[in-house]
Amino acid sequence: MHTYRLAPPCVMLGSAILVSGMVGCGGGDGTGSYTVSDSAGVEIMMNSGPAWSEGEGWRVDPEPSLTIGTPAGDPAYELHGVRGAVRFLDGDLAVLNSGSQEVRIYDQDGQYLRAAAGEGEGPGRLQAPYLMFALADDTVVVSDGRQRRLSFFGRDGQFARSYNLSAENRYIAAALFGDGALLVTSGVTTLSDRRSGPIRPKDHLTVLSASGDSMSTLGAFASQEMYARYDGDAVGTATLVFGRTRVMAAHGSTLFVGTNDGFVIDQYRRDGTLVRSIRRDHVTPVTDDMFAAELEATSEQYTGPYGDFMRPILDEMPQPNTLPHYSAIKADPEGNLWVRDYHCRTMPSFEWTVFDPQGLMLGDVTLPERFDVYEIGRDYVLGRWRDDADVEYVRLHKVNR
Repeated sequence: MHTYRLAPPCVMLGSAILVSGMVGCGGGDGTGSYTVSDSAGVEIMMNSGPAWSEGEGWRVDPEPSLTIGTPAGDPAYELHGVRGAVRFLDGDLAVLNSGSQEVRIYDQDGQYLRAAAGEGEGPGRLQAPYLMFALADDTVVVSDGRQRRLSFFGRDGQFARSYNLSAENRYIAAALFGDGALLVTSGVTTLSDRRSGPIRPKDHLTVLSASGDSMSTLGAFASQEMYARYDGDAVGTATLVFGRTRVMAAHGSTLFVGTNDGFVIDQYRRDGTLVRSIRRDHVTPVTDDMFAAELEATSEQYTGPYGDFMRPILDEMPQPNTLPHYSAIKADPEGNLWVRDYHCRTMPSFEWTVFDPQGLMLGDVTLPERFDVYEIGRDYVLGRWRDDADVEYVRLHKVNR
């Protein structure tokens, strides 16, 4: 069963001292290579090329084998604000449709069966769902941001139980481990020096048991890079153009975390022990034209008085030297790590680089355009696709290995 979920942003080890000899190995195409070394018991896997030879990599079918959604018609198939999708063992699917505050169940052919939840404050009701996970027994877990609550539903749509996340600790659900333990984030950084410029807030990462009790704290990790502009006592902030961000994915009892300070993704045990650092020798410079185009696209989002407020912030933003190294990560049931190339409005990317469970770079896989991945199975990818009119669909594409 697909016990890793989601969607869908490590401590950089650049200062670590390598204490064991390095082993060089050739890639499957004769050009790629990697080195394995050890730093205080942490395995460092540095990749400089793919192991797959040309033509032997995995391929995702460009056309979906299953599509759910319609631009108009039966409300059971009209999707709005899809926040997640998971596939059950028998092939049926659950779709988190936040527009109707529902978890909708469809059969393996895409036929609507039933809906769970719905809008409200009572048990089994939702107000602002934003993540959906699945456990090995096909239990669906939905995180509600407004009610700070996790709700559990059976695969038949029946509400089972719920528990609330700590408001005092400001917990926000982020990922689910295979046994139901939950990874949550909580902010630890505030603005203090009152100087305009880039800032990088940090969050604590904490693991809660399946009943909501605290089990372990992994530490503080950098999150989204922002720009803060002070004007007297007032301060305005905006996401930094081409700013770095954190990405995470849980698989089994391990957690992958990357902060984009380099092409580095660290693998932790659930108790916070760092066991492996997966790295790649890869950098993309930011040109003046790239930065100007993205800045313009960002400015166009803001209009009216809010645009007047945001414009000075955007005008002061510095141009970074390099792009962030990735924009999302997922883990498949076998423990392979899928890392999406950096993706933004002016430079869309549909390439994902796959690393095996030991951190060896296998190669690149191309996914469909305008496709947001929610789940990667053994032989499929499942996610949301938008058409030219921004109509949402849930699609399943076959993966050929």
